[in-house]
Amino acid sequence: MFNFFCDQQMALSGYFLSRPKLRISSVQKGLCIAALTIAVIVFALFLADLILGLAGMNQIAPFKYANMIIDIVFVVCSLILAIMSWFTLREQV
Repeated sequence: MFNFFCDQQMALSGYFLSRPKLRISSVQKGLCIAALTIAVIVFALFLADLILGLAGMNQIAPFKYANMIIDIVFVVCSLILAIMSWFTLREQV
């Protein structure tokens, strides 16, 4: 009964409407930076594999131009991950 009364009083006083600001920890920023770094590395590797494979230089392509569709999918997905990481990092700062 007492808990219900306290919750009701806090709701009436606007306690739940005015939430305190959340502190952004360095771990969250670090995870965003790590995801952004990984996305850039994956983007560079698969884009290099795609470009070198299309140019006919299969010997020096990172994955020997194994499959063009997989290269395109990984380039697009890593670009999406990089954009999402960038926007999330900008929200935190």
